Amino acid sequence: MTIKKIEFQVTQNISINGSWGFNHKFNILENIDGAGIPAGSGEVTKTMQLNLGNITYPVQADKKKKGDKKTMVPRSVEEMFEMAHMAPACHSKYIKNDYVLNVNIQYAVCKCCCTQPPNINVPMTIIPLTNPATYGFQQPEDFNS
Repeated sequence: MTIKKIEFQVTQNISINGSWGFNHKFNILENIDGAGIPAGSGEVTKTMQLNLGNITYPVQADKKKKGDKKTMVPRSVEEMFEMAHMAPACHSKYIKNDYVLNVNIQYAVCKCCCTQPPNINVPMTIIPLTNPATYGFQQPEDFNS
């Protein structure tokens, strides 16, 4: 069978349990290879990459002061850094935040005769990042050598 497209993606599944409930899935980063693989090619190795460092979010520099909805106060450098990057995986009583690495394959055949195309779903753990600059850390001179 000829492979038409290979999709490599990271999805984020967020659910908040409460009286109103919230459950949503976000595709946050993907790499699609449309070159495909012809039928009868034998063993093929493909390398696909996803740079999780490319996932950033816009963050407002100010926030509302606790207890006073009208007064705005500036966010700290560490708070700005953490909010601009991926949220860590979390599993609590009310909030769940999971990340999954998906590999989806699309064949060049009709959809009427095939069952669900094969895919791979691998759970990922995202740990919180900290901004080394806020702690005074400095890279050694030969760090990137």
